Amino acid sequence: MTTVLEVTNLDVYRGESHVLQGVSLSVPSGGVTALLGRNGVGKTTTLLGVLGLATRTGRISLDGVDISTMPTHRIVQHGVGYVPENREVFSRLTVAENLRLAERRDSDHHYDLVFELFPRLAERRSQRAGSMSGGEQQMLALARALLNDNTLLLIDEPSQGLAPHLVTELAESLVEIAKSRTIVLVEQNLDLVRRLAEHAVVLDQGRVAWTGSAAELLADADLTRAHLGVGVAT
Repeated sequence: MTTVLEVTNLDVYRGESHVLQGVSLSVPSGGVTALLGRNGVGKTTTLLGVLGLATRTGRISLDGVDISTMPTHRIVQHGVGYVPENREVFSRLTVAENLRLAERRDSDHHYDLVFELFPRLAERRSQRAGSMSGGEQQMLALARALLNDNTLLLIDEPSQGLAPHLVTELAESLVEIAKSRTIVLVEQNLDLVRRLAEHAVVLDQGRVAWTGSAAELLADADLTRAHLGVGVAT
C-alpha cells in the first residue's frame, strides 16, 4: 500500500509546552485515516506540525518528498489542503469571495466539483458567509480545500457544533471526497469515524498510543475505553 504521508519523530512545542513527543505515523494513500484521542492530547497540533504552522523537529515526508523544512506555502503547493477547527471562513465576505481567495495560482480550480458536492454554495454565491448556518459554513470550509489540486486533506473536527441531520449530510459529502482524496480526519464523533475511516491513529499525552484498523478499535469496548475514554463502543 502506497504511503502519502510519513511522519517520523515529530516533536512540537507550543510556547513552553512540549505538546508532541516523538510522534511517528503513516497515512496510506486513499480513504480516511482518523487521528483520535482525548481532548488536549495533540491532535490539532499534529496537523499544525505537518503544515509547518507550529515549531517542530522531526521528519515529514509527503509522497516521498521531505517537506520538513519547507515553509507552509510550499507545503500547501505540494497538494495539502487544510480545513481548520471552527471553519474560520471570512464572515464578511461572500461565498464567491471566500472561494476566490482560496484559489492557488499553481493549480486548476475545481468549481464544478465543489458545486456538485455542495449545491447550496452555488445557490448562495452572493451571500455573506457569516450569515449562513454552521453546516453551510462547514461546506464552505471544505470547498476551499477541494477547490485546488490537493491530494491530501487535513480536516479538523468537521462535525463540531452541527445538528445530527447535518452530520449525516457531512458524512455523505466526506464519503464522496474520500473517493478521490486522502483524508486525515480529527474527529470526536465516533459514529462518523466508524462510517468513514479505514485506519486510526490514537494519541495520548503527545505520543502515539495505538495504530491499526478503525473498525477493530471501535468494535472493542475495552480498547475504546482505554484509549478514548468512552465507556461503550457502539
